[in-house]
Amino acid sequence: MAATIVSRTISSVIDQKIVLDGTSGNKQIGRTMTIGSNWNQLRVVARLSCDPTGNTGDFVPDFTFGVCSGTTNMYGSATTTNWLGGLFRAGIAWTFFGGNLWVQSGGAPLNLSKRVGTTTTTLSLGLSSMYCSGSPTTWRSYVSLDIVKGSPNYTVTLMGYQTLAANDTTTATLYSLLLEPSAPVGNVATVAFDETAGALDTINFYWGTTTRKLEISEVIVYRKA
Repeated sequence: MAATIVSRTISSVIDQKIVLDGTSGNKQIGRTMTIGSNWNQLRVVARLSCDPTGNTGDFVPDFTFGVCSGTTNMYGSATTTNWLGGLFRAGIAWTFFGGNLWVQSGGAPLNLSKRVGTTTTTLSLGLSSMYCSGSPTTWRSYVSLDIVKGSPNYTVTLMGYQTLAANDTTTATLYSLLLEPSAPVGNVATVAFDETAGALDTINFYWGTTTRKLEISEVIVYRKA
């Protein structure tokens, strides 16, 4: 669960990014939240880029982000204590566009999913498209996750960068997404879920792709209720 750090200067500001390259020991990160698991509605936003690392051909990302129980058995572990979030569906490729953008258009790539033990359950509902920065030295895209606890269903809103242009997500933009009264517009779905297997108290990013690198600028968590 180790991760490397890369320093990028974007708009004259130094951005220290976590880099996941899909190799053994560098596939995922987890950070236990200071708010613990005593929340009813949680919003998570993050800025990220996907470094082509000299390879701009199409590829299928092995990528998830969400919340889990503890840092020992997260999504990318052999067995997972408890996890809920977004998963990029196998077979849906990213294409490099315009020299600075990874494009996934159509096919509902980003799906609400849960994982307990060795079982991953993925809903068919997903965002119709998502675009990701392919120029990590100049701009950052974003992902957003909003969870409302319920019984027996949790309601989850997933959102990703939706503009076919290289517009940097500034810190101000990220906070505006975080603090919107309602969840940012995206795919909304419900899933039967509980925390019997483990309380959700940790943010988790997983990247199992070895031919490209994922760079994460920051992850911000907001307890709404």
